[in-house]
Amino acid sequence: KIGKNCMIGGQCAIVGHIRIADEVKIAGQSGVASSITEKGKIVQGPMAFDIKDFQRSYIVFKKLPEIYKTISEIKRAFLLDERNKNEWETKTIKQSISISGIGLHTGKESTITFVPAKEDFGIKFQRTDLENKPIIEANVDLVVHTNRGTNIEKNGVGIHTTEHVLAAITGAQIDNLLIEITACETPILDGSSIEFTNALKKAGIKIQEKDKTYFQVKRKIAYKDEDTGSEISIIPSDKFKVSVEIDYNSTTLQKQNSVLEDISEFETKFSSSRTFCFLHELDELLKNNLIKGGDINNAIVIVDRDVDERALAKLAKTFNKENIAVQEK
Repeated sequence: KIGKNCMIGGQCAIVGHIRIADEVKIAGQSGVASSITEKGKIVQGPMAFDIKDFQRSYIVFKKLPEIYKTISEIKRAFLLDERNKNEWETKTIKQSISISGIGLHTGKESTITFVPAKEDFGIKFQRTDLENKPIIEANVDLVVHTNRGTNIEKNGVGIHTTEHVLAAITGAQIDNLLIEITACETPILDGSSIEFTNALKKAGIKIQEKDKTYFQVKRKIAYKDEDTGSEISIIPSDKFKVSVEIDYNSTTLQKQNSVLEDISEFETKFSSSRTFCFLHELDELLKNNLIKGGDINNAIVIVDRDVDERALAKLAKTFNKENIAVQEK
């Protein structure tokens, strides 16, 4: 039943057995599927409803592609945040774990014990072999030299060859850790970080409540050591990425480069990278009182020059071996 003074636009569809009140206006191409009981109501739409609501909806409808794009971006950001939320939380280990071996340069037996630490503790070494067990922070300001290893020192107490241990800790994204050590040098093990990485993994990673504090790089920072030719550049980025290139002017080793796209790649792609040197450097290293603990089990020796039998015999004597041979790879 249609009431008095109603206006119905063209191409409207109205189902049967419903009631339309007086003075109702139905816009063209609308569909009316239920009774309209309010006098003077104006409706529009495929499933007709109040015209003002329809007009507001139509504005939204026109913006649907833009709205969809925004929602998709929010969704991606949310999923990324969920996937990477642990990157914002500080970490330590669940339990202590020890690992032993000889130092590369001192040749002395050494045991390090990774010990869980509280929030804001940072990464610190502790010389348990010395009186009062002094603590040395893993702080760049305490680096005393980087000749064949990164050595730190505080108040005359040093830790030698820290790079493999600290690389493993960084690769595990650990922020708070005490490293107890029984000598002045960390164990060289197989000449890589992998055994330290495995030990930390075995100890288990514990998520802490406090968020990390990040240093934000806002501009390019570059430094070059004129004596060695080494260069480092830090460039603003939305993620942590490391690109490394080495060039020893050697036809055997040649120029090489590698890229760490994400810190999560460290364990599988980088932790097994080993210490190396050139064969012709060995004599000089020994004269400088270095590599006392070095052997073929903890370092790769690259031969980039012709070596005669006399030189090989000398090396064999130096390392207490019956003989030493050079193999092509």
